[in-house]
Amino acid sequence: MVSINCSYHIDREGQGKYPPLVKNVYVSNLTSEKSMYAIWLQGIEGYNCVENINIQNCTFSGVEEENLIDNVGSVTISHVLINGTEVNAGLLSCGRSHVGIPISKSAV
Repeated sequence: MVSINCSYHIDREGQGKYPPLVKNVYVSNLTSEKSMYAIWLQGIEGYNCVENINIQNCTFSGVEEENLIDNVGSVTISHVLINGTEVNAGLLSCGRSHVGIPISKSAV
């Protein structure tokens, strides 16, 4: 599973005033045989804290739920197998949207 979760409450007292920053991440040739999600990328609404995420040549089997890509800048997904189905989403610019990449339940 590829997971980046920056959904913190940075505006609460004691949580700090600077959002986390995750950018220029490259994941390739990763194999996962069982996970709840293949890809879970969650930024913070109103902040550009997750940007330029690249996932390529990865295989995820036994994935149980749809992927989550939320409040994230650019994401590139290429040559990724999820439960036997190839995903080539190319460049996604997600901003404040939710993008679920469907999985094949029959392959679980």
